[in-house]
Amino acid sequence: MKTVDIIERIEGEAKLHLSWKNGKVQDAHIAFLNFRGFEHMLQNKPALDALVYTPRICGICGQAHLYATVNALEDVYKNANIALEITPKAKSLRELGLIIEIIQSHIKWFYFFIMPDVNQHSRYFDEKFVPLKGEAWLKAQEASSSIIKALATFAGQWPHTSYMIPGGVVCDPTHMDMIFVENYIDKAISFFEKQMVGVELMNYLSFSNTEDITHIKGDLNQFIQMSFEQGFEKIGQSHDRFFVISDDLGFVKGKIKNKNSVKIDLNKIEESSAFTFDLEFSKQKKEKYTWSKTVKYENLF
Repeated sequence: MKTVDIIERIEGEAKLHLSWKNGKVQDAHIAFLNFRGFEHMLQNKPALDALVYTPRICGICGQAHLYATVNALEDVYKNANIALEITPKAKSLRELGLIIEIIQSHIKWFYFFIMPDVNQHSRYFDEKFVPLKGEAWLKAQEASSSIIKALATFAGQWPHTSYMIPGGVVCDPTHMDMIFVENYIDKAISFFEKQMVGVELMNYLSFSNTEDITHIKGDLNQFIQMSFEQGFEKIGQSHDRFFVISDDLGFVKGKIKNKNSVKIDLNKIEESSAFTFDLEFSKQKKEKYTWSKTVKYENLF
């Protein structure tokens, strides 16, 4: 049994317990030992309070939690036979807010979480990826700060915005507001082209096969070199499974299992508390080791 006391690169703290056999991981337990209890905070509160509480679950992906919350609340209205008509503009602003946060998240995980570690263990070590002082790290920090200002322009603040509400949004950005938003997005595109991939965006989007990777330059090219150097294409392979539950944002709803697209059934998603601590100490069982819950699909993963 090997234990990693604190798992880094996540929001919050966790322990990782691994069981090994013949040099391979036989079993793994991820233990979240800090009780957060957002579901208990919401008990006996007005339903709309969830729009304020749940975005604070995470300081990085608050938009995703807000979007999920407003969808859940709108389902409540729907189940009560109360019709809500969401305008195309409101839908677009919701999607735009989530997309902006995704862009920022990509910048963060690549430059602040992944590259410092990959760079540190590479014979191609480059000072520009060193946290807090490397040139690429500092440019990424500026790009991350800039793109999120686009969200704050119409959402009012970041993080923890609550501009999405059942039936729409609470903002009505002007033409000038959207010019500011477009300017911030253009800056992010420029950073992506010049710093990350070294090619124009439209050329990058035209790539259709693995051979096109050779055209990539910039920091992503260095990451690819370091990845092959350290054998990442062979280490830690999963099972060719990928989930897409939403059919917005340009993604198609479904799942990939053994490279066959299968229609997803939301009713088959199950939340399990089999290994989750109980609030009542007297009910604790030996097999329970975490405050987190497990989400399964068809009991497969």
